[in-house]
Amino acid sequence: MSSVIEWAVGMNEYEHRAMAAYYKTAQPGDPSPDPEHANTHELGGHIYVTLGNRESGLLACYRVRNDLKLKKLKRVPRELKY
Repeated sequence: MSSVIEWAVGMNEYEHRAMAAYYKTAQPGDPSPDPEHANTHELGGHIYVTLGNRESGLLACYRVRNDLKLKKLKRVPRELKY
């Protein structure tokens, strides 16, 4: 399902929500994620969203729970690291 927002900036709903969650909990001086490095992955029947940037690499990983809420992961699945 495509939306105007997805078309406009190339990000899906989960990626937008992950960016909002990251900025909500970011501390001053934390690196900013790059929208070009926001990706959605399906792995083992679960949906994951990764945020990163060119300088720092992977900044955060979120799993989409069954109730469609995002959960920030402390340990990133090995297949998603870059």
